Formats: sequence, C-alpha cells, structure tokens
Amino acid sequence: MINKTLLVGLTGAMMLFSACSSTDEIAPVSTTTDNQVQLLLNSAGKGLVSRAAREVYTTISTNNVDHVALKLYRLQDEAWVLEEGCFDQDVILWNGANTTISTNIVKVKNLAADTQYKIVAYGYNGEQCCYTVNDNASAMVATNAPAEIEELFSGAQTFQTDSEGRITTVVNLEMTRQVAGMLAYFNNIPVVKFKPGSTELEAVRYIYVNVAASTKGFSFPSAELYNGLDQENKEVRLMTFDLKDYISNYDEQVANADITSSFDIDPKIGDVTTLGGSVIKGCFILPFQSHVDNNTLMVELANENGEILKVWNVSRQGEGDPYRFDITRNCFYALGKKVSNEAIEDDPVPGPDDPDNPHNPDDPDNPDDPDNPHNPDDPDRPHNPDADDPLDLSSEELTVSLIDTWDKVFYMTLE
Repeated sequence: MINKTLLVGLTGAMMLFSACSSTDEIAPVSTTTDNQVQLLLNSAGKGLVSRAAREVYTTISTNNVDHVALKLYRLQDEAWVLEEGCFDQDVILWNGANTTISTNIVKVKNLAADTQYKIVAYGYNGEQCCYTVNDNASAMVATNAPAEIEELFSGAQTFQTDSEGRITTVVNLEMTRQVAGMLAYFNNIPVVKFKPGSTELEAVRYIYVNVAASTKGFSFPSAELYNGLDQENKEVRLMTFDLKDYISNYDEQVANADITSSFDIDPKIGDVTTLGGSVIKGCFILPFQSHVDNNTLMVELANENGEILKVWNVSRQGEGDPYRFDITRNCFYALGKKVSNEAIEDDPVPGPDDPDNPHNPDDPDNPDDPDNPHNPDDPDRPHNPDADDPLDLSSEELTVSLIDTWDKVFYMTLE
C-alpha cells in the first residue's frame, strides 16, 4: 500500500450508508440502555473514515473503511489504563465504503461501578493497520514512515458509570481524519530540458514531488491542525512518476523532440479518467510544521539517471510565507485540480446547443462572434468550475491549492 492512497472512487462519494448527505446531522442515539455506544463515520469536512489502501485521485470526501478497532481505558490514579474483555470484538467490520456518513452501535460490557472510562475508536482499510497505538492511546506511530502512510480516522470520548456499572451519559463517538492528503495532476510535460549549466538537451524521464520534512506519527486522537510527532527536517520524496509507465512510444517521442515539445500521453481510462497529455498520482502525508530551512514542497524533472533538470518551488496562496507552510491534519494539498472520477473538459458554459445560450446556432446572432462570451477562444468566457485543471509543467510557476471538501484543500502553484 505504498503511496497508493490517492482519493478515488468518488462517484458515490455523497451517497450515504444511511442515505444522508455531507451536511446531514445524525441524531444522537440513547446509549445508556444496555451500555451501548454509537460510532459515527463522517468523511465530510471534519470526517471520520479511512481512505487507506485507496488511490487519492480527487478531492471529494468519501471512504473505504472496512475495519474499526476499539479500545477502552479506565482512569486509575490519574492515568488511563487499558481494559481487556470489554467488547465482543476488539476489531469490528465496518460497512460504510463510498459513503459520507455511516454509523454503528457497539455494546460495552464488564464495566466497574462509579468509574470514569475513555473509549477510543479508529478506522482503516484491510486486515492490518499500518499504525500502532501507544499505551495510553495518546499517540499513533507509523510502522514504516514515511514510506507507508495511509489515511486513518479516530476519535475518543469519556464517560462515567453509576453504582451498578451502567453508562450515565449518551456516548456518540465521532472519528476525525488524522492525516493530510496530496494530489499531483500534471500536463504539458516537456520531453527534453537543457541540462543545468549546459546547452545539452536531456530527455525528461521522471517527475518527483518532494517535501522538506516528515514525522513518524501523530498525537491521537487530535482536533489540532498540527498533530505530528518526532519531526525530522530532511527532504523526503512523496511521489515518483516514471514517464515510461505512461507513454508506450516514449523513446520515439524523445528522438523526435525539441525544446518546445510536450509528451503526447493517452488519457487514462478506468476507475479514474484523465485528460490527454496528463499524469496523475496522490498520497497521504503525516502533518509537519513549516519551520525548516528549505521550501516545504518541490516538484522536479529528472533524466533517466535521476539527475535534476528542472526544479519548481511550490507556493501556496494565503497568509504567511507562500513557500514555507505547515502540512496540517485533515487538509488536502492539490497540485492541479480534479473533482471527479471522470475527465471533465472546460467547455464553454452554457454549451453552444443550450437553448438558454443566446448564441446557440439557431439564434440569428453570430455564434462565432469573437465578442460572444461563450466563444471557446474568448479568454474571458465563463469556465466550468468542475473541469479538470492539471498543473502546466511548461509553466515557470506552480501553485498548490487547499480544498474545502476536507477541512481545507490547498491548490498549489510552482515557481
């Protein structure tokens, strides 16, 4: 599952396990009877699911959680102590894939009288979670950071028992996303570049996406934007595009290229469709703080030996230093824009055949009039807000963007 967690399978993203939308509220369930606890999985802005083991190709919130692990802690001498045997199953199967919100009810048993407890839940995909929980459930550590980072959602809630060991309050535990996500969607990829300090042209073989730091885990569960632990200020490669994997006639295109040439790449067809001439990947990132010497995010072009031919320092719009910024929990950083599984062209809005378009072919006005705001050649024409918009690697500047279907989603640029 290395770097294959890229946001995909989003056509059913807003369809719910219980037919709710991302703005619906789940009514609290009375959980005091039979010591029941309600778990809520919400992959909207402050979501509660895991997109582990899925490819992150778009920014729409959905999930692929199929397991939720449960832990119960008892407060003893001002410390949380793990309790055993309090659930019928410590890991439950979860059926909420490709939904925005889903719920489940679990029963807690063998509770002591007049005791304070903390229940912790975390959702993931697959038989094994790639994170381990520390003794008092205050932190999680990735077993192979930063190579294997998967999406994980978690939550915790405390409750009290009465003199007969019954839960005295309603317990509705909501899990939230603990990691960040990133999309890289590029087009107009140069076939050749001048080798730095030379007039010699070299073929572009690889695209690299790097970050300036990494962490090994995160405080857990956390509502803080920055929750990373054990930060190391050392450059880490997040994604590698080998262009030979995307271009069947790579050698032929290189042989016929000049400095103005861009790669001709067939559209990707499948679970996620891309525009022609483009490549796409994505991954999840453990949060880290920006206070390092280097720029936070970089995109590079390299030759077949991995020698760097071009570097962009990625900027982020907003407050503060545009090149040095935090990677924060539950935020999505987008190099290029893609909001759907489908490849959406930026057609004029409305279309030329739309009866509401005063310049449709049946209108006596000339539909090809250069002043027609729906003329595709008019730079001021309206744009489709859902259209694919890969970052142009023939440009000298690239920007990353923050997208609000998570808590925040940043669209980034390169410079």
